Amino acid sequence: MADTVGSILQYKGHRVWSVSPEESVFQAISLMADKGIGAQEYIVGKY
Repeated sequence: MADTVGSILQYKGHRVWSVSPEESVFQAISLMADKGIGAQEYIVGKY
């Protein structure tokens, strides 16, 4: 059975970590390593 986003968040938690557009890729990767993050989402544009 496929997991839903809701079931994944229920298991993994609802924390969101982000970096600003001014930060380097190295800084983003460092944050991912520090927090044990194995995937990322990119949002481009104004919201």
